[in-house]
Amino acid sequence: MRGSALGPSVIVAALLIAGCDNSTEPISDAVLQGMQADLTSLLAAQDSFFLAAGFYAFAITDTGVSDTATRYVRSPTTGENVLTLVTGPHSDPTFWVSTISNPDATSPAHCGIYDGVGGYAPNPAVTAARTVACW
Repeated sequence: MRGSALGPSVIVAALLIAGCDNSTEPISDAVLQGMQADLTSLLAAQDSFFLAAGFYAFAITDTGVSDTATRYVRSPTTGENVLTLVTGPHSDPTFWVSTISNPDATSPAHCGIYDGVGGYAPNPAVTAARTVACW
């Protein structure tokens, strides 16, 4: 009787293992979620910087400290995400545009966001200010 009970257990275990074969999709989803979270964090960091300084940060630093004198904002990136930041002219930093990518991202492979007067979408997929979109 025990032999017959073990047989179905082994078959169920084999089916569960076979069902886990699609391991790249969850990693890609996690990478995409990380990219979106990093841009959302940058939005919050730029908002805080603007409230403190009256203008947006010009550059990103990985020191963990935002500095209004040097016009740097703390980098929110995690993992292998590559974040770019473009701002308005140095004399009038009223907008910023940012994109992010990751070597492990498949499709979509890039995300972006923008904000401020004169800001522009980094890609047609980004249809509104202060909204993360991916392409």
